[in-house]
Amino acid sequence: MAQPPDRPAGRRRPARGGPRVRKPWRAAVAYTGRGGARDRAVEALRTAALHRMLPRLGLGPNAESTAVVQAVSQRIGGDPNALGHLLFGPPPESDADLVNLANQLDDIERQVALS
Repeated sequence: MAQPPDRPAGRRRPARGGPRVRKPWRAAVAYTGRGGARDRAVEALRTAALHRMLPRLGLGPNAESTAVVQAVSQRIGGDPNALGHLLFGPPPESDADLVNLANQLDDIERQVALS
């Protein structure tokens, strides 16, 4: 059997030991390091998180940011100002801040899903 062209000959893909776990922020973090890349990464993270949360919150895809923040705050009991900053604020200033934001978005999503 021929190897795909993107993999060196003789190298096999390692077997996975368990169920697949989604880590949406990892792909976005890979974009960092190039001009404007962090902005695109945070936009992708926030867009994906909102895309998954809005139906659970009973909101449509064109919901206003204030309505989203209010719904999330009521659902999980968080501070509206902090949630608004996480969901719609400016892009982080460093890669470490981007990873932190990704983890916080993941936590918000989890809380919304479990509430």
